[in-house]
Amino acid sequence: MNNSRTIEPLGIICFTFLFPGFYFYNFALGQGVAAPFLSGYFAPVALCLFLLIIRRWSRPGIMCTVNKATAFFFFILFLTLVRSAVDYSSQNSLEENSFSIWLAQGALYMALFYFVALFVSLPSKYQIPLIATLVLMCVCAYTTYSVSGRFEFPNSQYNNHISSYQGTGRSILVSAFMAFALSKSFYARAFVFYVAVLALFFNGSRSEFVFFVTSSLALETLQYHFRALRFIFPIAFACLAIYLIGGGQSSRILALVISPDSSASLIARGEYTAIAWDSISQSPIVGAPGDYVAKHGIGGYAHNLLSAWVNLGLLGILSYIAALWAIARKLLSTRQAHGLSAQWSMTFLLFATTVIGFVFAKNHGFMLFGLAVGFAAKPFDETG
Repeated sequence: MNNSRTIEPLGIICFTFLFPGFYFYNFALGQGVAAPFLSGYFAPVALCLFLLIIRRWSRPGIMCTVNKATAFFFFILFLTLVRSAVDYSSQNSLEENSFSIWLAQGALYMALFYFVALFVSLPSKYQIPLIATLVLMCVCAYTTYSVSGRFEFPNSQYNNHISSYQGTGRSILVSAFMAFALSKSFYARAFVFYVAVLALFFNGSRSEFVFFVTSSLALETLQYHFRALRFIFPIAFACLAIYLIGGGQSSRILALVISPDSSASLIARGEYTAIAWDSISQSPIVGAPGDYVAKHGIGGYAHNLLSAWVNLGLLGILSYIAALWAIARKLLSTRQAHGLSAQWSMTFLLFATTVIGFVFAKNHGFMLFGLAVGFAAKPFDETG
């Protein structure tokens, strides 16, 4: 059996279930045309795909290089799981173990995304289906925006089972990145850009909106120099037009742009960062795992890479920085030869998003970090 032919189908199956499938499942729940799947969609589907990937991983035929980024990545996973196990063993109840479970879950999701990236290829034949999927996501996002101003179904009987707008925003973001990376003509990239911007605008996911706009414009500038300027100015006009079409429905993204000082989320993130620095100052070497949980709950972590220093210690945050540095060096060293390839573009988009997320918005369990390392682990000169 030719194993190379099984890699591409497995990759697209994983991508479809984890990103577009996740989005449309939650939309169907909100519309009442589907019932909840087990205790949730993402966890059981991720488990099934992870087992399938590990089974295929044992066979030859997967192009992967154990570079420095991969080595640091697996050390981070090891360090996280060890820290989780130590914390779990010291607690006496399930409630007290919520932090250790959260820590281990984040590591396993990053590992899954890493392996998914190894199996996903980027042939040009996926461009049209991806763009069509993105357009459909945008239409669905608009229907939810017209009701609640973000991806939310307040009147749905399954409201407690529906993902947050951050989860659906992640699905839009990754799908848009793949479509953008595969688009070679300026007009195709412009179309993908504007559809993705509108979809994320309607979805209400501010971080993902910033990730996409910043990363895609940076890639456009690197590859085509000043063409990125053609994208910038129409963004405001497009968002304003759709905002008016939506009957003046409030937008979380516009509200943040107009009055950032009044954002409760930004204020809370500033407080969490201050708490993280306080914990680090008291224990800079080994960190203070879960120190914030008692005060602010499981979500009270610093929304940046300081969370790695708190939870994994100095060795943890240095490993993250080293992995990101290794990816950056590979991108720079291969830009001349492969800078216009879809895989190089996808790796750059994910890398840029990870860096921005680790600085401003996401904790050390950011799943797209695993995707970035996985895409960087494959040779850039392979087909697709």
